[in-house]
Amino acid sequence: MTSLPLKPLYTQSGGASDSTAGDVSPLAYWSLAATVAFTLFVYAFEGSLDARQKAAYQKTTFPKELEMTVSKIDSERAKEPKKQDDKDDKAPLLEQLQAKFKSSQAYGLDKINFGMISSTYDTFESVAFLLLGFLPYVWDKSVTIGQTYFGWTVDHEIKITLIFLLITTIVGTITSLPFELYSTFQIERKHGFNKQTLSLFFSDKVKSFILSCVIGGPFVALLLKIIKMGGEYFYIYVWGFMFVFSVFMKLFVMDGSKRSSHSNAFMFGFGSNKRIGALDLVRVLVDQRVVFIGLHTH
Repeated sequence: MTSLPLKPLYTQSGGASDSTAGDVSPLAYWSLAATVAFTLFVYAFEGSLDARQKAAYQKTTFPKELEMTVSKIDSERAKEPKKQDDKDDKAPLLEQLQAKFKSSQAYGLDKINFGMISSTYDTFESVAFLLLGFLPYVWDKSVTIGQTYFGWTVDHEIKITLIFLLITTIVGTITSLPFELYSTFQIERKHGFNKQTLSLFFSDKVKSFILSCVIGGPFVALLLKIIKMGGEYFYIYVWGFMFVFSVFMKLFVMDGSKRSSHSNAFMFGFGSNKRIGALDLVRVLVDQRVVFIGLHTH
């Protein structure tokens, strides 16, 4: 009982696992089995939560308590004298909320159904990569690329790590692309939230990839250098470096109004001192110029 039939197809010890089984510790096989089991457990647990949420989205009956409360508000508003600028065709508040409830339920149901399919694929991919030994294979290929094209050896682990991260980032971008396209141009567009074009979508992808290389590459290299040179107290230096980096990256600007009609918001702060900033995008146009954008925090 010190080994399991569950073995990765490829191991870092030199290739196919069937030819190197004696070189790999039985603990590695048990670790692999435990990782796969934990991955499946998390998938099942999150799936049960999604199923409960899906049942909530499938409800089409407007809440009775809310209906009674809003009906009273509509009755009181109907008794108030109308102002000159009030529109006669303005729908009662209850009708507006019922329409919003119906559309939000439909949107939530589409999102949860798609999320469950996406989660299933992510879990399948994770388990497949574990059983195939994908990450050890990519690492060995990264070493080969470094040696072949740059003359780097396995001692240049920081440079090899950057090649490794580049390959895994490309693979992850490709495998997630169909799901992102469907979510953006099918679900979001169906419910009137998407404002992106295909050209803007792919330009964002290219920009994101370039930023990942320009910022993420040096960040990872410097982080690994700190760990390598930090000695037994490396975690203190890592904490300080992460703090400085997070302050540096605090300001990030993106025109969300070109991409989605969802409300734009962000959270910042630490501990009990947190704030939520909501960018209302209240625009006053004067000669086609934006002269005001409202921002408030809670």
